[in-house]
Parts: sequence; structure tokens; C-alpha cells
Amino acid sequence: MPWDEKIDKLKKETDPEDFKVPFTDWSTILKRIEDKFIIKENSSYVFSNWADRLKDKQKIKELKTVDLKAEVAKLTPDQNYWIVLTGDNSTTKNLVYDSKPGVILKLLQLRDGDFYIGDKKYNWLTYFKYNQTDIEVFRSGDQQTPWDKK
Repeated sequence: MPWDEKIDKLKKETDPEDFKVPFTDWSTILKRIEDKFIIKENSSYVFSNWADRLKDKQKIKELKTVDLKAEVAKLTPDQNYWIVLTGDNSTTKNLVYDSKPGVILKLLQLRDGDFYIGDKKYNWLTYFKYNQTDIEVFRSGDQQTPWDKK
């Protein structure tokens, strides 16, 4: 099933407050994320190739992919976050969604790959580097994320 059809199906199954697809605002949202958290070194990298360009990139944890559900559960359940799904290659743009944690899990079940979760006030951004069995979690931003050691 094509990605657009998967997203349309998810929208139909989900409360509109829990999952929003920012059709008209996606570029503004991604630009704000880039301005705050991504080192701008090449103007041809627009909304892509973020992994190696995170500002003040700090590794905060490693986890097994089977533990991802428990990690997403550390987010405040009734709060929405930005989730950015990376493209399949460097020329594919990132996709951004406005989602509560329960829907973030559903999105992540639809595809494998790296992704970002960010605070909607742009206080922090986390990068989840996906491997077959492991995930490395990195942060950018000056405020604590739900995954920082307390």
C-alpha cells in the first residue's frame, strides 16, 4: 500500500486532535526545526540529511528496537509532538506529523527507518537512528528530553 494511503487510513482511524497532517504548514515546521536544531552547511540540503548536522548532537541512550514502545511511552500521553520520518535517501524530503504518542507508535509500525521526535515549542529534538535490532538516541537543544537520564 502506498504511503499516502496508509496515512489516509490512519487519519480515518484516529481522533483529529491526536493526529494531524500539516498539508500547508509542513515546510514552515521543517524550516523552524532546521533553523533551531540543524547546522546549515549546504543550501541544497533542504529538509533532508539531518543526522550528521544536528547542532550540539549528544548521544543519550541506546535501546533495542523491541523496547521502542516503552520509550515512546515516556512522552506525555495527552500532548502532541512533532514526528519527522526521514526519507529513504538523501534526495527524499522528511515528512512531518503532529501526533500524540499513541499515534507515533502506529506511524512507526508502518515503516522502519530513522526518525525524529520534537517538542512542539521547539525546545528539543531527538534523533532515533534505527538499525535492524538497535536504536541509538541523540538529542539537540538546550532543554531536557523525556529520554535524558534523570
